[in-house]
Order: sequence, then C-alpha cells, then structure tokens
Amino acid sequence: MAVRVARWLFTLIGGLFLGAGLELHGLIAIAWRMIGEVDNTFFMFRAIGRATIFMLGSERRIALAIKEIPPAVLEECSRTAWMLVIVGGLFSVTAPFLRHHAARSANKPPKPPKPRKPKAARAPKAPKAPKAPKPQAPAGVSP
Repeated sequence: MAVRVARWLFTLIGGLFLGAGLELHGLIAIAWRMIGEVDNTFFMFRAIGRATIFMLGSERRIALAIKEIPPAVLEECSRTAWMLVIVGGLFSVTAPFLRHHAARSANKPPKPPKPRKPKAARAPKAPKAPKAPKPQAPAGVSP
C-alpha cells in the first residue's frame, strides 16, 4: 500500500514540477516579448509613459516594469524552468518503476519444506539384469 502511495506522490510531484517549469517558460517568453515591444517603441513615447505611468493601462505598466528587469535574471529564470521540466520529467517517468518486492514475501509465511520419505519406507530397488555377453566376431573379421 505504501508503494502505491509513493508511486502516486512521485507522479503528482513530477507533474507539478513539469507544469511549473512549462508555465515559467511561458512567462519568460511573454517577458522577452514585452521587452522587445518596449524596445521597439519610440523613445519619446517611453519617456511619456514612464512620466505618466499612473494613467496607463495595466498591460503597459507591466511592460514598462518588465523592461527594468536585467536580462541575466531572465536567463537564470530560464535555467530554473529547464531544471523544473527535467526534474519533473524524471519524477514522472520514474514513478511507474517503483516496486516493492520484499513486501509480498514479508506478508506470506515461508513455505515449509516438503517431508522426505525415510529410507526404510522406500521400495527396494529391483536388481539389474545381468548383461548379455557380446557375441564373438566371425573368424577373419577384426573388431
């Protein structure tokens, strides 16, 4: 029973890590896209946007805020996302292979040895028939 629970937990944890890694990859892709859009905007519009950020919509506020994130941080987040995907995949793939063979033998009592018949109770062996002598080879023929 414990192995079933462990297998289920490994699959669940693997799925969570895998999903979190893929979600983080998506968020990083959106962040790079927003940074690219802000970079492609005319510099005067960016300056006006920063000065009047309280009047902007939420998407533009987020885009301007994400632009301030250093690229090294986004690259580190990308590495973290890959690690989550790899670890989650390993957990998910490994979970079905969890087996507990000792539990089956521990629950069953050992089989008693088969009783042997005592030697006296065995039937006596029949004597072997004597071998017939080999016939003689005819004269002039060598064996």
